[in-house]
Amino acid sequence: MSLHRSITLLLVLGCLLLGTRAAWCQDVPQETTNAVVDSTDSSKVTKPADEEKTRVKAELNAVLQARKFADMWIRRLLFRGWVNTSHIGAYASYQLTGWRQGGGSFGPVEARLTVYYLGTTVWLGKDAEWLQVVFKVMDEVETIIEYDLVVSAADRISEINRILYRVDGGEIQAGNFNLPPGDVDYDRIDRPRAMDEEEIRLYAGTFFTQVYAGSGSEGAVVYAYRSTEIPPLDLVVLGYGDKGLTLTASGSDARPRMNVPPPPQR
Repeated sequence: MSLHRSITLLLVLGCLLLGTRAAWCQDVPQETTNAVVDSTDSSKVTKPADEEKTRVKAELNAVLQARKFADMWIRRLLFRGWVNTSHIGAYASYQLTGWRQGGGSFGPVEARLTVYYLGTTVWLGKDAEWLQVVFKVMDEVETIIEYDLVVSAADRISEINRILYRVDGGEIQAGNFNLPPGDVDYDRIDRPRAMDEEEIRLYAGTFFTQVYAGSGSEGAVVYAYRSTEIPPLDLVVLGYGDKGLTLTASGSDARPRMNVPPPPQR
């Protein structure tokens, strides 16, 4: 009986020792642990980086589209207007909305812009005029693009000699209003015909205008309502297809909006 109990005790101790080693051997191998940790860390690090790249790309694309939109409407306004240099410091503000001939403006405001006349100058030995324009895109996130322009001195602008711009008060850069290769520049070459005189009543006042009709890009019919009371471009309304720029304010105390080296004065 004593021998049997001794054998039984030895068996129990052996099982306990084997059980302890088995439990110790259940540790996860080092290679497996590393693989799991690496996989988890990689997903945590790369996902935010990808989201940041996507966000930055979207913001840059939005700014590019805003600039294209602003460039298009500013060049339309400049080439369709008449340069009026009677008042240095004159400015005129417009809003861009839907528009129809005989019905006027309608719908939400897509953009607001102001043209400032800052005086006479020269460019490569030729007489020129100095303008600045502020264009605000009225989107979910407003974008403000400011332009400093030197244009040809004539009743109608034929050349834009220098373009400097900045977006939301950022770095000043050189730009251009060139159209894609192969596009017909209707705004530069069109010679609108004079039509009837018309009285226009706006919140900005009542104006007696000469109406001109012409042709624009993509088959758009263009109507320009001219009044010499509104320097620097003599435009009260510019209807372009189903969109239009309508005068909202004017004045004569404008100062430069961008701190850039002014062109030489004559």
